[in-house]
Amino acid sequence: MLIVFCLSTMFGMKLLNYPGSGAMGSMTIGIISSICWSNNFPSIFARITTEETVKEVENQVSLVWEIIVEPLLFGSIGSALDFDLIPSASLTKGVFIVCIGSMFRLTSAYLATWNGVLTPRERLFIALAWLPKATVQAALCTFPLLQVKQTLSPDDVNYSSYIIWAEQILSTAILSICITAPIGVIAIKFFGKLLLQKDGKEIEIVIDDMSRHPYEEEDEDDGSTSRSNQNV
Repeated sequence: MLIVFCLSTMFGMKLLNYPGSGAMGSMTIGIISSICWSNNFPSIFARITTEETVKEVENQVSLVWEIIVEPLLFGSIGSALDFDLIPSASLTKGVFIVCIGSMFRLTSAYLATWNGVLTPRERLFIALAWLPKATVQAALCTFPLLQVKQTLSPDDVNYSSYIIWAEQILSTAILSICITAPIGVIAIKFFGKLLLQKDGKEIEIVIDDMSRHPYEEEDEDDGSTSRSNQNV
């Protein structure tokens, strides 16, 4: 039902010549639904939030994303790009822009975690983990090109110039995906083992607490363990 509402918002706003409002409306619907469901409203669709229900919803959303949404998103982006129509100088500039932007992103991500509880090694890993860019770029990179084709006539004097600029934006976004996504995945897998370490104490405490029967309570007098006779 949530997917139907979001799709209706996207296509409805597009018919009303407000294509940008569709994405914002879909995000708003998701946020409102999350808040309502966490408060068990409406009771027909909401269930008490437990670890099992959270994992169930997460698995269902991940399945829809991996099987349907992700292939359609990146497939449509790939079909819209033709590198033969883009000058080689523009590709070189795009690579330069992506590299410079990635350097500023790494630095900003590292400084954003300053004065926290994280160690410098953990902050460095967070900076590397924030390097990959894919989903947002894939979703928005075709928007300038679509806007040019929808708002300008081919007979317009500046039509060809706007098409070139929009294709440059599209190619730069695609390059950011092709460059940062593989590097980010490799960095996470390689540096994760070097920069991070497991906190064994916290894991042992959780296991110790979970091993105790939920209806066992300590006797304050002699320290013996007794079971509660209350019915669940």
